[in-house]
Amino acid sequence: ARFGYTERFPEAASWLGLAVGGKLIGGHHLAVSYVGPGQGHAGFRLAWDHKEFFADKTKKADSWTSDDGVLKATYGEMDPSEWHREARHTIGGTSGKIPAYSFDLEPDIHIYVLIGPDNG
Repeated sequence: ARFGYTERFPEAASWLGLAVGGKLIGGHHLAVSYVGPGQGHAGFRLAWDHKEFFADKTKKADSWTSDDGVLKATYGEMDPSEWHREARHTIGGTSGKIPAYSFDLEPDIHIYVLIGPDNG
């Protein structure tokens, strides 16, 4: 995981990225990182085996599957409460659906990332 400071939390470290790789996922590598300067989806870079996906930042929702089916990725408005009852705690208890990424990796790994709104 990568941590750093954000405009919203200038004095408390926030999650800014992660990388997952190894034998369990077939020797592949997933990297998700906030690189800015945009907020929400516009500020994130996502790569599978060092090849970027979800590069079109104008889309409000999208899905992508690796050629071998090991990774199934989704981007769009999601309800964090569907993944964990305390998920909203980290974003100030907002209600409704918010922009997020969902990654399903074979054999049984699921990663859910709240990315916040696209404010510019």
